[in-house]
Amino acid sequence: MYKTVYLMVFIPLLTVFIYNFNFSLIDICELHTCPYCYGDNFCEELKNNVSLNFSKINYCIFNLISIKNVYFGNHNSNDIVLKKLAQTYRLQTITNENQNITVNHLKQILEKDELNQLHFCDSEVINIFLHEFKDKSLANLWTILKVNPEPLMLELFKQEDNWPTPKLYGFCGRCMVVKNDGVSLNEIINIDWYYRAFIALQLLDAAEKFTFAHSLFRLYLTDISLDNVVVDKNTFLISFIDLEHVVLKRKMFMWRSVHHTEHLHTEDYAFSVSEICSEDISDHNIYSICRLILSKDAPYPMKMNGLLHSPPSSLRTSNLFEYIELCVDSEKSRFQLSTEIKTIIQHLLNENGYTF
Repeated sequence: MYKTVYLMVFIPLLTVFIYNFNFSLIDICELHTCPYCYGDNFCEELKNNVSLNFSKINYCIFNLISIKNVYFGNHNSNDIVLKKLAQTYRLQTITNENQNITVNHLKQILEKDELNQLHFCDSEVINIFLHEFKDKSLANLWTILKVNPEPLMLELFKQEDNWPTPKLYGFCGRCMVVKNDGVSLNEIINIDWYYRAFIALQLLDAAEKFTFAHSLFRLYLTDISLDNVVVDKNTFLISFIDLEHVVLKRKMFMWRSVHHTEHLHTEDYAFSVSEICSEDISDHNIYSICRLILSKDAPYPMKMNGLLHSPPSSLRTSNLFEYIELCVDSEKSRFQLSTEIKTIIQHLLNENGYTF
């Protein structure tokens, strides 16, 4: 009842507000900042086929108050998100300090590790990385690297190539436009156990895929959280968002040495970038999923007993939880443990008639 009354009052007020204030997506995007912007390949589409989405209360709040410079919209029949990737004060500090950007300027940014969130294991991976964007405007590339490298990760790991990432539609000024792939993991933490089991299966698949599947790079995630994984409430498929906190390593097709992330009992979550980079391959992604999301002792803000809390009493899940805790704190191969965990989950899903 109260919700109905609230909507009856709120929606007319919102309509008046929108009528009196002319929302211009192009103005939001600050197209005048180009060429020192993210790009302009989506501007025409933004003008003609995109509108702000006021269908949900949280969308209204974000769109009207511009919380975190994030806006929700519609593109044809798709839900989209417009991100400015930084708070306004941060964007204002990005000045045209280099009027003639060169590749050496970009290398200097990356080699000095000025980004603090995107780490490269060595200069060779930097060269390969920049070569992948050789057709992009240097001014655009420089701006993205200075502000937030997330769009570049979405271009390297495209949803169209079956990566669990949001689809990147393109850029307009200081906005990037991506598909809205669902709600945060935090919002569905109490749904049916079998759906959560399917999500756990995808999380481990993604951890392995980021480690093994790209033709040039190994991507190690260093900021996995409930807010950085979204879930489609219809299909329960996941996407990783906010991909700016990563370690990028060149892929060696012949690998011999494996880095094993040590679990420190005195820390909720700790890792060493230099150690991840020191070996041919690392189990860091699998450790992160087990420690931060699946473990019964996963740290806050994960719900007590982890993503797979409160299993049906009829299920025999002791082996499942045993393997998950071994994945967190054991010298056993995490790649093998991940396989064991996924096999058990898939068996439980099949046995109980859940197909996805």
